[in-house]
Order: sequence, then structure tokens, then C-alpha cells
Amino acid sequence: MPPSHYAQKFYFDSLNYDPRNIQYLIDRFGYKKVLMGSDYPFLLREKPPGQVIDDTLNLSDEVKANLLGRNALRFLNLDSRGEKHGKTD
Repeated sequence: MPPSHYAQKFYFDSLNYDPRNIQYLIDRFGYKKVLMGSDYPFLLREKPPGQVIDDTLNLSDEVKANLLGRNALRFLNLDSRGEKHGKTD
């Protein structure tokens, strides 16, 4: 398999300080593969968290909501209240 096949299984951090990079990740891998990052508590962080997502042009409210939290909930298998989905061990 080519490396691009495996890259489709990755998730990407939105903390890259440039809306063009967010748009590239969405165009290349899909918005459901991009999670909001903060780098908290380190000083080199985005203030406020999610600002680069808000600054990315042409994103629908639905896509922004996914990038700002829903994708992380899905990745962690949690519902909107933070409760685990599916089977438990």
C-alpha cells in the first residue's frame, strides 16, 4: 500500500497558526480528521483556543463545530455529555 493509504488513518492537530494549513488538511484528509489543539499549558499556544479555525474562511458552522469539539468526542468515543458510547470492558 502507498503511504497515502495509511495517512488516511491519521488525525491531525489544528494548532498550526495558519488558516491555509487548516484548509489544506480539510481538503486533503477531510474535516472529520482534524481535531482542535491547544498546547496548553505551554506558552507557545493559541489564544483563544480555536482562533485559527474561526479565522479559516469558507467553513460552515457545521464544519467548525466538528473541528472545535465534535471530532474529538467522536475520536474518544464520547457523547456530547462526555459519556462513553458502545460496549464497555
